[in-house]
Amino acid sequence: MTKHTPEPWFTRDGKLSDDDGAMIEIFPANGNEDGTDYIADVRDKHGPESMKANAERIVACVNACAGIEPVAVHDLLIACKLLLLRVDRYAGRREGNDVFLQSEREQARAAINKASGE
Repeated sequence: MTKHTPEPWFTRDGKLSDDDGAMIEIFPANGNEDGTDYIADVRDKHGPESMKANAERIVACVNACAGIEPVAVHDLLIACKLLLLRVDRYAGRREGNDVFLQSEREQARAAINKASGE
């Protein structure tokens, strides 16, 4: 099991100082009220829209992966690709192959493409 801060995480607007500009802090749900236990901060290097989008993406990814071992994600993708390849080959040898597990194969292919950034 990983040793990162437990989920869920959330964001909160913050300010470094008048000279340093804005930032968004990322906190654990079980954090202190005084804000001293933030996990990370995202700075205003590329503009406020980019800063907000980056912080929200970090939090969304962490929260979506709650309970998943990070090192297993790559292994799961490889396993799905291999399984789909075998099911596709099996379907190609069957009569009426165009409908054999068609919706499941399409769903798996879409998930693989999404995970691969295609």
